[in-house]
Amino acid sequence: ILAPRGGPLEYEIKSSRLFRSFVKLILRRSSFVICQGNFWKDFFSSIEPSNPQKYVSIPNWIDLNSYVYNDKRTITNINRKDEEPVVILFMGWVQSDKGVFDLYSALSDESLKDKHLHVAILGDGPAREELIAYSKKHSNSKHTYEFPGWVHGPSKASYLAKADIFILPSYSEGMPNSLMEAMASGIPSIATDVGAVKDLITNNESGLVIKVGDVKAISN
Repeated sequence: ILAPRGGPLEYEIKSSRLFRSFVKLILRRSSFVICQGNFWKDFFSSIEPSNPQKYVSIPNWIDLNSYVYNDKRTITNINRKDEEPVVILFMGWVQSDKGVFDLYSALSDESLKDKHLHVAILGDGPAREELIAYSKKHSNSKHTYEFPGWVHGPSKASYLAKADIFILPSYSEGMPNSLMEAMASGIPSIATDVGAVKDLITNNESGLVIKVGDVKAISN
C-alpha cells in the first residue's frame, strides 16, 4: 500500500523524466495507492493507468468531530465595530513556498493600509524570523502581527474560533490539513489553486481559489 503525500511531488515528477520513470515503477508495483483527493487520484493514474482500481481517493483526512463549526461568523462580522480588527489566520510551515511573503505583500496594499487587521501566523520554519523582523519594521497602529509558533489542542481551537479569514497562499500542496481545519471550523477561506485545493473549495461558493503568486488577488 503506497500513500504518497506532499505538494512538491507534482513539480518533481513533471520536471524530471528519471523521477517520473521511478514513480511509474513504484506505482506499478503497488497493490493500492491511497490518494489525497481526486486531483491526486487522476494525477497518479495518468502516470500508470494499467489498473485504475488500485487508486483510492480519501476526500477528507481529518476528524470533523474534533472541530466546532461556527456558522455565526458572518453575522458577527456584519455587526463588527470599526475599531475591532479583522483576524487573518495562516497555519503551516513558515517558508517561502507557502506564500507567506505574498501574504505580507498583499497586506501592504494601499487598499488595506487603513483597515484594522490582526494577522496570526501559526507554525514555524526558515522564514519565521525574517517575517517577525519585517512585521516589526512595517507595523502600524492598524496592522498587528502574532507569531505563536506551532499550536495544538485548546490553543489551536482558540485561534480557529477567533479567526475571520483563513488564507493559504501556498505554491504547492497535497491536501492541506490546515485548510480542512479552517473550513471545518466555518472560517471563510482563501487558497491557491494547487494540489487538491479544488477538491475542498468550490470557488465563490465554499471559499475563494486564486492563482499562485497573485498578490493582488490576495489583497482584493
